[in-house]
Amino acid sequence: MLGNLIYYTQEIILDSDSTCFIVRPKIASQEVYRLTEDLKLEALTAQELLDLRDRLVNRSHPNEGDLLELDFQPFYDYSPLIRDPKNIGKGLEFLNRYLSSKLFQDARQWLDSFFSSSVCIPTTGCNY
Repeated sequence: MLGNLIYYTQEIILDSDSTCFIVRPKIASQEVYRLTEDLKLEALTAQELLDLRDRLVNRSHPNEGDLLELDFQPFYDYSPLIRDPKNIGKGLEFLNRYLSSKLFQDARQWLDSFFSSSVCIPTTGCNY
């Protein structure tokens, strides 16, 4: 049991009154637990973890306010989304499958786009 905890632990945060474990049991998934001085184990939310990190790193106190929060949305809403965690780290394979499926869904649009972009490319006579 302890061996599994150590194997799957991504990060340990030592606080003055507790120890936090960030555990990654599988790809694209993490769980956060706090072990208190009286050996009680409790789950932490993502917001509680961020508040703890802010307090330790920046010496700020998020509960008192005056904390800058930025929400970075995707730059392009029309880009393909990776929904299956198994595809993380396999970007070219994922993009190839995505573009291939789009090509077969609307081949005419892709052929028109390819033709219009290839006409703009200057050629100097290639021997193939």
